Amino acid sequence: MEAEVCKFERVFEVVFSSRFWKPFCKVLINTSMDINNLLNLKWSDVDLDEKLIKVNHKAFMLSDETVGALVNHYAFRQREQKRVRGKVSFIAYDDLVFGNEQGAVRSYKGLSHNFRKFLHRYGIQGVTLNCLKWLNHKTQRIKNKIKYNEQEYIEM
Repeated sequence: MEAEVCKFERVFEVVFSSRFWKPFCKVLINTSMDINNLLNLKWSDVDLDEKLIKVNHKAFMLSDETVGALVNHYAFRQREQKRVRGKVSFIAYDDLVFGNEQGAVRSYKGLSHNFRKFLHRYGIQGVTLNCLKWLNHKTQRIKNKIKYNEQEYIEM
């Protein structure tokens, strides 16, 4: 178990140092959102002031760290849009948050491949995007179980 914790600490260190992977993985971990929904996420779905993402009639609260990562990602996309002299739109209301260099939807298969390849460069194997997605889900279940047990203990 301790080896797995160390492995994920290394994964976070590597992923959170990346301009693209940091905001993507922060949103993924923070929300446990379906990866395809994340790939199709538009700026119009994101409310940074309210720290909220609304997709498919669901609302996801964002942590301050995730909001910060998205703000930095937006600024980066602004610079990219200037670099291509407006030939591709990255930051309009209906643009994709994590679109490719042409502003189009990335493929799940390609994204997963690139993620594994990215981690492999740092000697990390066996970690997928779905592993990160379920981290928050498992953490919430553990927190709820602890909260439930504490409440049960208090009521006794």
